[in-house]
Amino acid sequence: MAWQGTFIAFLYLCLPANSFHPFTVKDYIYPRHILRRIEKVDWLGCIQACLADTSCRSYSFRSSRTALGETCSLSECGISGNNDREAKLVFASGFVFQQLKTVQNSLDCQGGGQYIHKEHRLAQSVILHDKTKTYLDDLHIFLDPLHSKEQGAWIRCYHANSDGRNFTVFHENCDGIGPTVTIVRVRNYVFGGYSSVSWKDDCRFYKSPKSFLFSLYNVGGYSPTQLLLIDEQDQAALWGCSRNGPTFGHGFDLSLSYADVPQCYARPKTYAPPDNCNVGKSCNFFTGQQLFSPSDIEVFYFKPNT
Repeated sequence: MAWQGTFIAFLYLCLPANSFHPFTVKDYIYPRHILRRIEKVDWLGCIQACLADTSCRSYSFRSSRTALGETCSLSECGISGNNDREAKLVFASGFVFQQLKTVQNSLDCQGGGQYIHKEHRLAQSVILHDKTKTYLDDLHIFLDPLHSKEQGAWIRCYHANSDGRNFTVFHENCDGIGPTVTIVRVRNYVFGGYSSVSWKDDCRFYKSPKSFLFSLYNVGGYSPTQLLLIDEQDQAALWGCSRNGPTFGHGFDLSLSYADVPQCYARPKTYAPPDNCNVGKSCNFFTGQQLFSPSDIEVFYFKPNT
């Protein structure tokens, strides 16, 4: 282990500070289970914590772009049978992941510990991971006319079940970075929305001309549905507020929140209502219930090729 400590200390001192703007390990290899999350520890402290934990095989390190503090996540995730990857770094707009110890198998990593090519990063969705390929293909049918894989890649900026059920993190990571797609799971139901403009946190409505809502699995079973804006120039396509997660329409057509009791709902007004739903009335199309609590939420932003 001594050589690892020497290597890490050398690397830590030599990495240019202005190049160190990490995203999360989930852009590439990401764990099914986080052993421990440590807030407000620097990068070297994260490395030392993993080396000291006998269960830890790898770690991810992320600095907040807009708030003080840093987050270190320890996991058992790693690539099996690849000793040459020990103490190697994976970069994506800065440092994101390091495997420090060998693993016997890659079962603790989503996707079997394989790198995910940039054209297929929506395939790394935890929500869609256990679904058939049809889910991903049908979601791309909605998205590709606006953002094809030849133009860039979808990169996750928020995952509720690993980043925390706190929309402060959503706004820190996803505001101001361009178009996004939000994927929501409530039990077996899968749905969400696309925003053609950046999210904001100033608690107001704003236009998003190409935005839409979608459902993959709803009260009708697997039945992919796209719900477009009634008027593309509607000034209330999106609601951006620090107190809320991704929120669509003036109804709200889709409102997401976390609370001890179910508070999320869908009430069509700005987007076309689904079958058997009426404008201005609560709608159970997405989840079979008028009020619901998310099982998980993911948000991906589109990063154009440079």
